Amino acid sequence: SPEPTPCPPPAPTNDPTPFPTNEPTQGLHCPTLQDMNAVPISERWQKFDCPQCNCGCPQLSFPDCGETAPCCRKPVAPTVAPTPAPPTPEPTLPPSPALTLQCPDTNDILSTPLEQRWTKFDCPTCDCGCPRNESCGENMPCCVKKILK
Repeated sequence: SPEPTPCPPPAPTNDPTPFPTNEPTQGLHCPTLQDMNAVPISERWQKFDCPQCNCGCPQLSFPDCGETAPCCRKPVAPTVAPTPAPPTPEPTLPPSPALTLQCPDTNDILSTPLEQRWTKFDCPTCDCGCPRNESCGENMPCCVKKILK
């Protein structure tokens, strides 16, 4: 990628800046930082850089000026910087029933693979708020914790 052009000290700007011209209206404007950042960094200096800082656009002052985008800009046609597409609306999902923490029943526990039952359900201190399973032992924990149901 091209080396950034060192620029003189920045002057305060109101960004974006209309480009004054004596020619008929050409639709040129000084690109904003947002315009420049919308272009791949490898193309920014070719499209926007004004090496002598004398192209008619006020110099920008921003963090990383000259590293991520040119400080000195040349006027461009609005088509150089792509206009972001309008956001696509989020698909609307039907309301889901509220899940609550509840004690698992025997079917919840037994429908879980044996090797996952203690990880998912075991309450080693037996103080998780669920009643003790009477049919516990090798196939399910005696004390279980609440799960989302």
